[in-house]
Amino acid sequence: MEGATVQAEPQSRAWALNLRERRWVAAVGDVLVAALAAVGALALWSWSDHGAVTLAWMIDRSLWVPALVALWMAGLWLSGAYALPYFYQAPFSRRILLTAAGLTVGAYLPVYFAAPRTALPRLVVLEMAGLAVGLTAGWRHLWARWMGHGTMVRPVVIVGASEAGLAVTALLHGRPQAGYRAVGFVDDHFPASAVDVPGLGPLPVGRVRELPDLVARAGAVEVVVATRGTPTPDLADALTRCHAWGVAVTSAVELYEALTGRVPLDWVGDDWLTALPLNHRGTGILYRTAKRLMDVIGATLGLLLFLPFLPFIALAIRLDSPGPVFYRQKRVGRGGRVFTIWKLRTMRPDAEAEDRPAWAQVDDPRITRVGRWLRKFRIDEFPQFWNVLKGDMSAVGPRPERPEFEAELARHIPFYPLRHAVKPGMAGWAMIHHDYVDSLEDAKARLEYDLYYIKHQSLWLDVQIIVQAVLELLARKGR
Repeated sequence: MEGATVQAEPQSRAWALNLRERRWVAAVGDVLVAALAAVGALALWSWSDHGAVTLAWMIDRSLWVPALVALWMAGLWLSGAYALPYFYQAPFSRRILLTAAGLTVGAYLPVYFAAPRTALPRLVVLEMAGLAVGLTAGWRHLWARWMGHGTMVRPVVIVGASEAGLAVTALLHGRPQAGYRAVGFVDDHFPASAVDVPGLGPLPVGRVRELPDLVARAGAVEVVVATRGTPTPDLADALTRCHAWGVAVTSAVELYEALTGRVPLDWVGDDWLTALPLNHRGTGILYRTAKRLMDVIGATLGLLLFLPFLPFIALAIRLDSPGPVFYRQKRVGRGGRVFTIWKLRTMRPDAEAEDRPAWAQVDDPRITRVGRWLRKFRIDEFPQFWNVLKGDMSAVGPRPERPEFEAELARHIPFYPLRHAVKPGMAGWAMIHHDYVDSLEDAKARLEYDLYYIKHQSLWLDVQIIVQAVLELLARKGR
């Protein structure tokens, strides 16, 4: 490849869809199969009323189709069907489909019971949800196979054959639905002309100035930059020429975020703006006001639901072990401010000998019998609704850490203080993907998820996290 010249720009691949376009295809397909399920449910309704499927009768009730589709799509979205950590993984989760069906039926029930007995159908929504589960599962299976087909693949060249370059190549290979296939590398510091990649075999490694030539000959439609720091003049020139051809240029950090829902700290280097843009959504007054309003309403409802059960829970805690019912602990909040968090006591009073803090472990012997059940259902966290109402915390955000752990974690994990850019939360993006922390590696992984949330936070994401947290509670995943 040395000294080669560019003969022609790469030929376009009409079906090499990018990540956003692939999600749109999946979503459109989901809408269409939901409409088919709704029509099928109407047909069953017609059959149950008349013993036959009557087209005119169904047309008179055709407004049910968009209503049922909207219910199903809302349930599908809230259940995490489009969340990045799941979207490009196979097979499509049955839990997501069953959750979407439950949310669809659950949203319809209040409407049904509030309406006159003969005004709304009895089983149509249940039948539609059942049909939608089967049809959506089949469609997503076909979608996954279609997106991984050779005609849909996006050939990419990786800039950098170091650890980050090889890691992003392995990630792309493990997500066939994302449609990426590495066809080569460029790296001025790599000693060999090829590198052996598990699952892909040997791939060529050229010099940076040869990037346009490699892109053209391989028909690549995207260049993924997996190097740190400011581009060299040769790299800047090569990327400019590729971009002029219409070839997408993406950073490895951005691509990793899009496929995993976390910020890869090992690839960021010293670039704070890559780890967390300083003008993230949490700095805007409208978003913070709307979120605070949602927090106040949610915390008030949570306390009203929790308080009637508190006397019985308190009695169980006192009968099980001596000590107070509530447990107060210092935690670090937004801007590094220390506040007092409230929890129901789940451990023995002497759980931390000589006041030395320790992370909770799996099957921790310090946990009481009642405490184990409280943790399973996360009931011990419910007093934190008071912290949310006071403004120390939010319903959604990074979980607050103890000051004793903060200093150690900040020494070993880069960008750790960035977690304090927003209020800590009762539930969070990290909690539903990598909840408990009992090591530095766990803390680092949780921070990567936290930074992703801070970069991409929105009310819609907050609602989705709350739904996922409730599902985690029902699944008894606390410890």
